[in-house]
Amino acid sequence: MDNQLWTEGEQAILRSLRVDPWKTDRAKLAAVAEHFSRGGTVYGLTESAKGELHVSLAFARKIRDLTRAGRLDWLLHGETGSKAAMSVRLGTPRVGCWTDGLSTAKFATIDVVNESESEATNCWAWAELPETGATVPLHYAGANVGASATDPPRIRISPKKPARLELAFAVPAYGKSPPASLPGVEVTDTVPMHLGLPQAPWWNGEGCWLAHPTALENPDPRLESYLPSGEHKVRVSVGCDNCEGDAQEYVLTSPVSWLGLEIRAR
Repeated sequence: MDNQLWTEGEQAILRSLRVDPWKTDRAKLAAVAEHFSRGGTVYGLTESAKGELHVSLAFARKIRDLTRAGRLDWLLHGETGSKAAMSVRLGTPRVGCWTDGLSTAKFATIDVVNESESEATNCWAWAELPETGATVPLHYAGANVGASATDPPRIRISPKKPARLELAFAVPAYGKSPPASLPGVEVTDTVPMHLGLPQAPWWNGEGCWLAHPTALENPDPRLESYLPSGEHKVRVSVGCDNCEGDAQEYVLTSPVSWLGLEIRAR
C-alpha cells in the first residue's frame, strides 16, 4: 500500500485510531466504513463477503465501532466541509521549570496552534520513537490526569490561544530539592505535578519520561515512556476530530541531571 494516498494529517488521525496507514488502503477503508454507515453487518464483510471487501473479523469490528462513533466521518465525507478548511499545527518547542509549591520538574513542551476561526474539538497527541517503534499518547497542560487513565483526556483548542502539549519531563534526584533561587521557575496549577516522585535512594535524576498519564503520576524508570540519558528522535503527531492534523520530528535530549532536559526541531 502506498501511504502517499493519505495526507500527513490523515496518517496522524489513523494512528490515533490504532489503524496503520501503511497497511490500510484508502479506497477499501472508505468502502468498509460506508458499508457500516448504511447499516451493514460484520458478517457481510467476513463470512459472506467475496472479493475486495472481504476483511478480517477483528478489522471489521474495529471499523464498525469507529464508524458508529463518528470517528471516520471525515473519510466518509471526502474531506469536504469545515474539516478541510481547519487545521492545527505544531508550533514552537521549549523547555521550562514549573512548580506547584511542593514539587518542581522541568518540562519539554510544544505549542499547538489552531489556525482556523473555529474551536478545534477532541484534540489528541502521540509521540513515536523511530528507534524502537514505541508509541505513547501525550498530555496537554491543564487537562485532568490520573494514573488509572490509559489515554490522556482530549481537549478543545481555541483559535485565540495555543495549547501547551507536554512532550517530556525530568525530575530532581532523590533528596535533592531545587534551590529556592532557581531562575525562571513558573508557579502553576495547570501542569500536573508528581504525586509519586521517585523516592528510592538510588534515584539520581538521570533521564526523562515522555508525558504519559502513568508516568506523570508515578515516574518509574521501568516504564516504556522512560528515556535514558542521550539524544532521542521523537515524532510527534497531533490532530482533532474536526481539523487536519500535523506531524513533526524533534530531537529530545534526555539529561544526565534533570536540568539538562532540552528539545529542538529536526
